Amino acid sequence: MYSKTKIYIVDRSSGKSPVLFGKQEFIYAVNAAGASVENVTFWSDVEKDTLCIVMGESTGRLIEKLLEETGVKLQNRAEGVILQWCRTGKGKVLVVSGTDEKGLMYALLELADRVRCRGIGSLFEVENIHEYPDNKVRGVDRFVMGHRDDEWFYSEDFWVSFIQRMAKNRFNRFTLITGFDTAYMSPPYPFFVEVPGFPAVKVKDMAPGRREKNLEMLKFIGKTCKSYGIEFFFATWQQQPWTDNQKFLVENIPLDDEEFTRYCTGGMRELLLSCPEIDGIQLRVNFEA
Repeated sequence: MYSKTKIYIVDRSSGKSPVLFGKQEFIYAVNAAGASVENVTFWSDVEKDTLCIVMGESTGRLIEKLLEETGVKLQNRAEGVILQWCRTGKGKVLVVSGTDEKGLMYALLELADRVRCRGIGSLFEVENIHEYPDNKVRGVDRFVMGHRDDEWFYSEDFWVSFIQRMAKNRFNRFTLITGFDTAYMSPPYPFFVEVPGFPAVKVKDMAPGRREKNLEMLKFIGKTCKSYGIEFFFATWQQQPWTDNQKFLVENIPLDDEEFTRYCTGGMRELLLSCPEIDGIQLRVNFEA
């Protein structure tokens, strides 16, 4: 009969941000359920009748050896989640693993959810699981439409909470979309950077320091995404307002198509150079765009 007051962890993970988040959530859940977690270097250091979890990416030699000796053959696929009971000379250990850092984070978050819902006893009832995502990209979009969105766009607490929730639900891509049927951030570039060769293109009545603040928030969103194993994509729906009822918020936009194209090309380049946290760009190309 396992003790329900103490759990041991042999941590052979990379210890990078996504894994660290999963481990912290697991420890919080265990502590909230009235038990403690202790790190040990090997299962020989574990007290009798206590649960030992061996965690790490499946490419780690110790994890690989335990799985091999149990006859587990893993698929070479990203974000795989592995929960597997393995025998050792001293008894059984629960291997909590992933085919990469994201997979390991998902495995730890899975256990944290079980403990929160059904208590410490749920850990002793874990069945062997080897699962892989059917969809390579699992994304969430969010539209920024105007100044009414400032409350959440400029809130670091909001972004941390929002992106943590995405990670807990195994989403792996976030896309921030600008210019959706609004003149706000159409085009998006002058709201974040100054485009070389086009010093006159500016946002009307933008407060001093606002552009720099916008860029810092974009960088913060990207860095936060990285901490939880999520790709950050930036999207634009339209490069300029397409209907007469959308008043231009940007002044001195080049009227010549060739010059405007050159401006947008330079703007995108400058945005990517200024915010390397962006993993990809989406152009929502459609009739009105």
